[in-house]
Amino acid sequence: SATAHLIGLGRRRIGHLSGPQAWHEARDRQHGWRDAIRAGGVDAGPVLPGDWTSESGARAFEKIYEHRAELARLR
Repeated sequence: SATAHLIGLGRRRIGHLSGPQAWHEARDRQHGWRDAIRAGGVDAGPVLPGDWTSESGARAFEKIYEHRAELARLR
């Protein structure tokens, strides 16, 4: 539903911060993200690994921020 919300706001490239792939909840969330991307007709952004901690979210943000110019060119 978060991805659908972002699509509704006009976003056209949406990435995903995943949880540990050993967890079925993380795999389900990633499948839901991919389904929403396809249904919305938008581009999938990067999929970054995470582990449900705020630290992994901060690392993912830093990685995206460092590569923002490169990611913008891919739009």
